[in-house]
Amino acid sequence: MALTTNTDQPGIGTVGEVRRARWTVFVLCAAALLVIGQLYSVVPLLNVLAVRWSVTPSVAAWLVTVFGLAYAIGMLISGPLSDRFGRRRLATIGVFATAAFTLTVAFSPNFPVALCLRIAQGLAAACFAPAVLAYIPERVTPSRRAFALSALIGSFLAAAIVAPMVAGPR
Repeated sequence: MALTTNTDQPGIGTVGEVRRARWTVFVLCAAALLVIGQLYSVVPLLNVLAVRWSVTPSVAAWLVTVFGLAYAIGMLISGPLSDRFGRRRLATIGVFATAAFTLTVAFSPNFPVALCLRIAQGLAAACFAPAVLAYIPERVTPSRRAFALSALIGSFLAAAIVAPMVAGPR
């Protein structure tokens, strides 16, 4: 007896669709922790970064602020961009661009360069959330959609806890 379709419960989908949905949710939740975590990852490092670039900790806190502002503005732009260019494509570009800017921020020669790179990093990270929140309903069957969206949003929130713990000085 092959398990291809469950006809007793409409909207469940084939076994392949269920596996694809699980994999999609897992990958998106992991990416959400990494991408959204970039906002919070510098918080435990502010004193270290302030010393590195000879600024006060309150000035170094601008690294968090500029990322947050760029992220908020970028989200207003990335939603319509995901409609135009595709949710998966925009989210993928956002993840890889965020990773690239994360690497370049780590090697910033001075504070002004780091601020500019954090703005770019925030704009890149902003491509992820609106795109994947719209991608889930396109990819996941209705019966699993609430769980998928809850897991994804939970990952967004968990990033605020996980990223500072991982990024903090040892």
